[in-house]
Amino acid sequence: MSARRTALEGYTAHHHLRASLAHGMVMGVFLLNEYVLRKDLGATRWHVLALLLVPALAQSVAVAWNPATRGGELGRRPFRLLGIPGRLLLLSFLVLPWLREPSGFVAIVAASITAEILLVPAQNAVVASNYPAASRGRWFGLVTAAQALAIVVVSVPAGRLLDARPELWPWLMGFAAVAGAWGYSHWSRLRRRRAPRPAETADLEEFGSAFA
Repeated sequence: MSARRTALEGYTAHHHLRASLAHGMVMGVFLLNEYVLRKDLGATRWHVLALLLVPALAQSVAVAWNPATRGGELGRRPFRLLGIPGRLLLLSFLVLPWLREPSGFVAIVAASITAEILLVPAQNAVVASNYPAASRGRWFGLVTAAQALAIVVVSVPAGRLLDARPELWPWLMGFAAVAGAWGYSHWSRLRRRRAPRPAETADLEEFGSAFA
C-alpha cells in the first residue's frame, strides 16, 4: 500500500471513529424517546407509533428522492448543510418551551432522524472509497464496537436521570444536539477520494444506517 493510501486510511479512521462515537451518544439518548413521550409528556399511542414509523418513512424518501446525493451545494456539503443543522434542531426543546408537548417532540425528533437517514448514502460512499478493501472490515468492526459502547455509556445514566428527574429530558436532547453536531463536523472533513477499482467492487459493503 502506498504512503498516500496509508495516510488517507488513518485520516479517515480518525474522523470516522469520532463520528461513530458521537452517533452512539445520540442513539443513547434516542433510546429513551418513548419513555419521555409516555412518562413526561403523556403522549398517546399514536404519537409513539408516529415516532416509530419515522425511520422507515425516511428510508423510503432516501431511496425515492435524496437531496444529499444530488448536485448543488447540498450535494457537495451534505454533512454541514443537513447533518449539523439536523442535530442542532434538538436544541429547540431548550429554547422553545411550547415544543415540549407530544406533537412538537415527534416533529423535531423526526426531522433530526430524517436528516440522519438521508446522509447514509454519502457516508457509505466515503467509507467504501477511503478504506482499502483489506482493512475495511477491521475498521468497520472497531467503529461499530465504539458506537455500541457509547450507546451503553450514555443510555444507562440518562435513564437513571430520567427516573429521578423526568423533567430534565430537554437537557438530554441538548446533549444529543451538541454530540450529533460534533459527529457530523467530523464527517464533513471526509471526502470520497476516488471511485473503487474494479477489483475491489465485489468486496464493497454498504454499512447500515444504525452504524453510520
